[in-house]
Amino acid sequence: MGKLYETNSALPDITPQQEYNINFAAAQAMATLRTQEQWQKREIDLRYQIQKSMNQAAYQRELSAIKIEEASQKAKVRADISLEKGLKQMQLMVLADGRLKFEQQRFGEPLQNILAFRVKSCKRFVPIFGGHPGVLCMIFDVGRSDEKCFSINLDEADSRTINRKFTALGLSLGFTGQKETQLRQLLLEKVLQLAEEIELPEDHGWYCLRGKLQFAFPENLTWKEAEEYAH
Repeated sequence: MGKLYETNSALPDITPQQEYNINFAAAQAMATLRTQEQWQKREIDLRYQIQKSMNQAAYQRELSAIKIEEASQKAKVRADISLEKGLKQMQLMVLADGRLKFEQQRFGEPLQNILAFRVKSCKRFVPIFGGHPGVLCMIFDVGRSDEKCFSINLDEADSRTINRKFTALGLSLGFTGQKETQLRQLLLEKVLQLAEEIELPEDHGWYCLRGKLQFAFPENLTWKEAEEYAH
């Protein structure tokens, strides 16, 4: 029977150079890892600073917008007070011949101004069934035998609509901005007090008014037509 040879399975000894190489590689890997961690931390810090800066900028913009809005509101209040004071010192009169007269106190002295156009006629058309403020119709005599008709649905008589209709006719009371707007509204209030009220049937044909049977001929104005003219 042959002789059995024993084998040694132990790892060979590491030389000093090999050990140095292993330790150097491990040190490099740790240094690289620490560098990556540092860069990641710096990146996180940078993102935080950017976000903080953006939040601060947004806050400053919002704060600035609030301050601008407050200043605008204060200026508007001061302008409204000044305008209201000016309007209280001004009177608008519709004279017997329809001319429009402004009178304003300035430094204790009355200043008067009569516009170049006048109210030739004014009527307020209302439906016989009620429930509607009506349609105001004014005929303005602007001179040289020229007339302009101003018609407005009183249920839609806001400042924007009033301005649009006056502007479309090329009629101005001689002022600008909010003062012109408020004086136009004041003129409508004055004219409404003088306007003749006329009741209109809804449509052509037979209708009953205060217990009496009446007939609206094709040439007669109806409430539907008055509303259409006011648009």
